Amino acid sequence: MKSIGLYVDGPNIERGLYEAKETAILQNIGNILKEYASLNGDLIESFVFIDEDTQWREETTRMNYEVNGFKFIESKAFKYFNAGGGYAYGKSLTDPAMYCFLIDRLHDEDCPDIFMIITGDKDITVPLEYIKAHEKEVMVIGESSTMSGYLISKCNELGYRCHSLQLISHVSDFKNMIPETITRPEVKKRNEEKRPKSKVRPNQLNPNNIAYWRSRGFSERPEDWEERLRKERNDQ
Repeated sequence: MKSIGLYVDGPNIERGLYEAKETAILQNIGNILKEYASLNGDLIESFVFIDEDTQWREETTRMNYEVNGFKFIESKAFKYFNAGGGYAYGKSLTDPAMYCFLIDRLHDEDCPDIFMIITGDKDITVPLEYIKAHEKEVMVIGESSTMSGYLISKCNELGYRCHSLQLISHVSDFKNMIPETITRPEVKKRNEEKRPKSKVRPNQLNPNNIAYWRSRGFSERPEDWEERLRKERNDQ
């Protein structure tokens, strides 16, 4: 049986599930991921990467990670002086801390055979190249509506498995949340006939996706996208 390391981009996956209103998954994410990983091999380690300003949308999220044996790796966040006359937190080192950890792990004798990475962020594609060069397997799992299209295409290019997190039905009863709820993105095509057709792609409605900003004339997501988004919504 192959060994598995489970690595969660905490802020990314939590924000994605929260915005998608996947509360049932958000409250039981540690258990869901642990069960799914165990079906694919021998789970030898589980880490959640967060920053010092992490504010959990659901307190049960952190508790569920902890009860399922996940360890937290906390990184620093950048502070800035805001208009209100005080300091606030901005960008953090969570992403680079996670990526450096993964690359460094490749050089350990007990390095897992499979890297199960939980994120929808396209920036993870850089470490994926290094992992591929070391002939290790990767499984990428992200929230279905906020997963980067570029990330999915890169996984296909590298021959890695890429899945999306979604509930078969929106229920609060945990017994209905089985590992099959983690499915390939293409599975969602089954419901397309039932949905009204729209000229606007879902990704263009998601400010965390590059398609949203390209539909507004940007080549990439701007650095001040959160400020622009607030202004855009205030002007509506």
